[in-house]
Amino acid sequence: MTASRTNILLIILGVVLLLAAGYFFLHHSASSATALTGSAPANANETAFIQLSSELDPIDLNSTVLTDPRFNALTDISTQVVPESSGRTDPFAPLGAAQ
Repeated sequence: MTASRTNILLIILGVVLLLAAGYFFLHHSASSATALTGSAPANANETAFIQLSSELDPIDLNSTVLTDPRFNALTDISTQVVPESSGRTDPFAPLGAAQ
């Protein structure tokens, strides 16, 4: 079965159009991304929240707890996991079946 010259040209043209459309959509959507913009607070609760959050001090990590003798006296109480057998090779086999 031989494809005619017209069919081959149409297939090639279709592939080229699909590639061009893919390139256009991928690069066009990335370049036209809009920047996030802020807006005025919607209500009094939002205004109060923004005001209170601006009054908070930055978080400061107090590292003196790491040198505290009580922290250094802590011991590891983890237990070792003992490996167990994996069980039957076929869990769906009848119980009397040969292994």
